[in-house]
Amino acid sequence: MDHYKRTGYCFSLYFDSNQFSLQAIRNERDIE
Repeated sequence: MDHYKRTGYCFSLYFDSNQFSLQAIRNERDIE
């Protein structure tokens, strides 16, 4: 469930910066 919540946060940035969002999601996956 934690992963889903994190994804939602990334989605928020997606609207602001498409590139930044993609990078953020990749970082989160690397950490996990």
